[in-house]
Amino acid sequence: RAARQLREMGILGEFRVSAEVETPYELCISDASGGRTYLWRREPKVLATLQTADLSPICGAQAVYADWYDGDHTLPALREATRLKVPVFFNFEHGHGDPELVARYAPFISTCQAVTDAAQRRYNALEVAVKLRDAGVDTALVTMAERGCLAATEDTCIRVLAPRVKVIDACASGA
Repeated sequence: RAARQLREMGILGEFRVSAEVETPYELCISDASGGRTYLWRREPKVLATLQTADLSPICGAQAVYADWYDGDHTLPALREATRLKVPVFFNFEHGHGDPELVARYAPFISTCQAVTDAAQRRYNALEVAVKLRDAGVDTALVTMAERGCLAATEDTCIRVLAPRVKVIDACASGA
């Protein structure tokens, strides 16, 4: 049913169904103050299916999105996007704190979103952006929670202040 719905939506690619792999899930519980609790299951067996994923939809794509927490399972897609000159938007969150991860993924990243840490307060946003740029990322976007965000390219740095809003649901608001 899911594969049929994806095809009906115009999503290209091969859709495989296996009784051997359980569906991953993510549940986010948030409150009006912005506090969030995540419950999630990302089984290694599920992530390993990315190693054999159909990469043909990358050809002609406008961009590829990947998350650092999916680990090296994303590397085949990142390599293919780079080979085809398709821009990669990479969600690095706080993974930029590990120099080995930065060295591993930066060569494939066009635009990188990072945070100043899990609570978005520990690192200096400009230092994070410069580190990512120095590693080879074209555009570094660093979110700073209520302090807004910073965007940096080779020759431009822009700071955007966060608007004041009444928080109703903080789900997915980190990036």
